[in-house]
Amino acid sequence: TWISRNVLDHAAAWLKKHGHGAMVWVKHLAFGRALAEVANVPFFEASGLCRRTKHYVEDYNGPAVASIDANGTGMNLQAYHRSLVLNTPPNGMQMEQLLGRTHRPGQPEDEVTYEFGFSCVEDEQSFEQAYRDGTMPFGDQTLPFYWLGALLDFSPMGVEGGRSLPVVIVRSAQQ
Repeated sequence: TWISRNVLDHAAAWLKKHGHGAMVWVKHLAFGRALAEVANVPFFEASGLCRRTKHYVEDYNGPAVASIDANGTGMNLQAYHRSLVLNTPPNGMQMEQLLGRTHRPGQPEDEVTYEFGFSCVEDEQSFEQAYRDGTMPFGDQTLPFYWLGALLDFSPMGVEGGRSLPVVIVRSAQQ
């Protein structure tokens, strides 16, 4: 159960607005299934399979919802150029994996856009602090937080095998 449907309704409206090439990344299976039902799009679980349609995410190019856990399996999701990430992965390596599914050599779009939704002010502040410091606390460790800078700095356009231009939008739950 959810305290509010605001995030569910916002993500469903976002998918409808952006349509083809739009992907919402979620952590929680129940939320992903509910969002897919409300938005009438497939939900691809960690295996990359949509149980309802029996499609694999790599073979589908319409608007969709995907489990964040699917990002570590090496899937090539070049068909998607707009992403709404509702649950930010806890470290830079996992975030790079997620972003690398769509922002990779061969991406046909000139821009690949990522929007991040934060569920609370504390998440937003932690993200901003990690970006400023270049590190992110994770349990009892301090991990490098370099993915955003590396994504923006090392993304050549117009060269063979180069990437498209990434556009990153970070929003708080209040926006």
